[in-house]
Amino acid sequence: MARAYSQDLRDRVIEATGNGTSARKAAARFKVGASTAVKWVGRVRDTGERSARRQGRPPGSKLDRHRDFLLTVIEAAPDTTIEELQRRLAEAAEEEFLDIAPGPWLIGRVPWSEAEHRIRAMAADDTIADALDIDPGAPCLVVERRTWSAEHPVTHVRFVYPAESHTLVARFTPSQG
Repeated sequence: MARAYSQDLRDRVIEATGNGTSARKAAARFKVGASTAVKWVGRVRDTGERSARRQGRPPGSKLDRHRDFLLTVIEAAPDTTIEELQRRLAEAAEEEFLDIAPGPWLIGRVPWSEAEHRIRAMAADDTIADALDIDPGAPCLVVERRTWSAEHPVTHVRFVYPAESHTLVARFTPSQG
């Protein structure tokens, strides 16, 4: 892998363009590639950042974003093979969710052991008001559902409804203990 140019060289090329020299002329003067100089100058103009970016692939794994799903599957079936995990990830990526919502689809494939429903009221902010076609500040009912398999999350769903179109009803019987 090629080494990064020194910060001093970067600064000299960038400063030369600030004095009216084109990035291509500055590149020729300091013996760097024209496209390199154009990128350096554009980056300073767009973000104000002058330093070299880290080279190479970002740290971590491509599987990091699938961590909870994979741990949940493995915990439910510890003898799951790599091929089975690949198949399940591919199945999830290919599902269009036209005939089934993501929550029921996932719960049908990943066992869950605990669930929580949280219901609260809130005033609609501008984004929610626009999405629900109501006035900003109008009352809304928020229903959140979370499921877990052991300590690993399986689903988290948040629904927001205009308050005037929903009623919450609960029926109870007295405890027999």
